[in-house]
Amino acid sequence: MPEPVDQPFFYGCNTHRINAKGQVAVPARLRSVLSSEALAQGFVLLRGEETCIYCYTHAQFRKIVEQVMSEDETRTDAAFLRDFFEQVYAVDADAQGRIVIPGELRREAGISSTEVVFIGHNDRVEIWDASLRKKLRKQSKPEYDEKRARLARRIFGA
Repeated sequence: MPEPVDQPFFYGCNTHRINAKGQVAVPARLRSVLSSEALAQGFVLLRGEETCIYCYTHAQFRKIVEQVMSEDETRTDAAFLRDFFEQVYAVDADAQGRIVIPGELRREAGISSTEVVFIGHNDRVEIWDASLRKKLRKQSKPEYDEKRARLARRIFGA
């Protein structure tokens, strides 16, 4: 297991069951890169840009808030700030590493099946409905394969 760090880097993909109450286990592999302090604080969830949920540690979310507040356009826009903060949920992890994803957030992210996919995405984790994610991957596969091949040639010299 990797050593927990202050600035975790998330990667990989894990599928977990989610129950009717929205309770789901955060994959151990993702929790393993967090310090015990970060785990004790829980997570911050908000609707992602796409049909998913963004999951941040509190320290990482603090950086997002600092960035939001540093933008001239948003810092003085009370309606934007109200909408932004209204859609943020702080959740605690229990002793087994489970969190509860609020129902409103599950609906907005299209989570309707009994499985969700956790995708590490650098400084955050994205939580997707497993069947929706699979469908979207199939739709974008040709375009993605072409882009991936271009990037692989540039990055790896392949």
